[in-house]
Amino acid sequence: MGILISTMLTNYVDLDVQISLDSCLSELVDITAPNPPFEDELTKKFFQVLVSSFQGLPDHATKPFHKRLHIFESMVRVCSYVMLFDLKFNALVLDIFHHLLASIQDDQCPLLLAHIESVVMGIVNEVDDLLLEFLIFTLLESGCG
Repeated sequence: MGILISTMLTNYVDLDVQISLDSCLSELVDITAPNPPFEDELTKKFFQVLVSSFQGLPDHATKPFHKRLHIFESMVRVCSYVMLFDLKFNALVLDIFHHLLASIQDDQCPLLLAHIESVVMGIVNEVDDLLLEFLIFTLLESGCG
């Protein structure tokens, strides 16, 4: 199974294929939550790919937006970002935080904004003091504070 998942996590040239695979893999997280779906390193790679798909969230006019939104909704539904704290993947937590802050736009989908708020608040509630200070600094630097 690990080889299959590793192959699916390969970055495909066709963005639509990659986002579709990411969507399927996010369903595995739904099924296995609150436990990580794979061994630690594969889980880390999975979340790296998943988080990179959030880069396109501000682009709500593109074809893969709805698939990206589905992936993000899946993460919100099961609070899978909590696994990142359990596995000590703080850099990925910071990546999520940055991508979500960058996704905030005046004309953004209200559902997406509600999900972003949910994840950001969930992260803030889970982090230790040192990481919280860094997140607050990041929030102030982004102009959202």
